[in-house]
Amino acid sequence: MTVNVRHTYIGPEFTVPPAQPIPLLRDWFALAVARDVDEPTAIALSTVAANGRPSSRTVHVHRITHRGLVVTTHATSRKGQEIDQTRQWSGVTYWRETNQQITFGGHVEPADAGLADVLWRQRPPLARAMSATTAQSEPLADQKSMLARAAGRLRMPQPRPRSWVAHHLVITEVEFWQSSPDALHRRLRYDLTGRGWTSVRLQP
Repeated sequence: MTVNVRHTYIGPEFTVPPAQPIPLLRDWFALAVARDVDEPTAIALSTVAANGRPSSRTVHVHRITHRGLVVTTHATSRKGQEIDQTRQWSGVTYWRETNQQITFGGHVEPADAGLADVLWRQRPPLARAMSATTAQSEPLADQKSMLARAAGRLRMPQPRPRSWVAHHLVITEVEFWQSSPDALHRRLRYDLTGRGWTSVRLQP
């Protein structure tokens, strides 16, 4: 019989919570990278349309700032339109390799165009070419033509399309969850108030 034993790391934050959650967020992401977590910077991002209907998708976190996360998208995509409509977001990431989960939420602010330019240039050439070719989330009528047009762009300069933008996911609430062998799974929640961050341990 094969027993699947996964490493469980329970950090000191569940005994003495840090005053600020963002440094802890950085530490957890760094630990995920160090432990060879698959896709450590991927989160499930949920947005809400003006009619109150939510939608979700997986996105890549480019940066962690002192206020939250930076992601990119086409402004014409569903998530781009919903961000423009309500400016609300929530997200979750789960790392199976470390038995950890982070849930967070808050509001969205546009990131500086200069930052979007930097992140655009960091993308692989083929990804830039495809992003410059497609109208994200619109119906695809001719795949062969789309691929040919993207291939043609590889031979040309690839400036950032105006519709390809960066967003700052400002965090106003975040919860750190850690599985525990004793079934008392550790939960640490932070909320941003007018006086700063508050924290509380939660029952599993």
